Amino acid sequence: MPSMSVTPQVRLAARACMAGGAGFFILAIVALAVPALAPGAPPVVWLQVLLAVLHVGQMAGMAAIGLTGAVGRAGMVGLWLAAAGAATFAVAELTLLVSRPGSETAFGLGSLLTVVGLSIAGGSVLHQRTWNGPGRFLPLALGAYNVVMLLALALGPVQLGIVALALNAVLWTLLGWSLSGIRSAAPVRAELA
Repeated sequence: MPSMSVTPQVRLAARACMAGGAGFFILAIVALAVPALAPGAPPVVWLQVLLAVLHVGQMAGMAAIGLTGAVGRAGMVGLWLAAAGAATFAVAELTLLVSRPGSETAFGLGSLLTVVGLSIAGGSVLHQRTWNGPGRFLPLALGAYNVVMLLALALGPVQLGIVALALNAVLWTLLGWSLSGIRSAAPVRAELA
């Protein structure tokens, strides 16, 4: 059975994905304590720019998956769709500064691209059987979870939406960690004194 290629480029992209996920998680926790930073509150310039940058971490995670060879042709199409979704989210974050209706349209399009793209890519990862370990389920889980997160954001109270965003951030962080090859490193051997 072929295995994934974990190159320095994959590790770099995976670490960017981890950083993006961790950044989203920290912001979600802060938003629970500071209502002015919660979704739906008036936009704050520095926050919108930071959120747009953190979406680049998601794009890096999709690039890392593609660079490993863990997906087939259909999976690459899925990764491109999902990366386009993350790029659309970044644009939506910045558009929120000037037009709420425009940003809502962009968020909707980004959500659709991300869910469809990650679902296709996740199915391809499982079909290719090159990614070993539980991390191989993360792309598909992210695709499915984004539907749940959208429902929580649209229909639930603000606090539920923030918790849903925090859990999404955890999944992105785990995806980056899984792709970084940290767990596949050779074990450290104790030296005899």
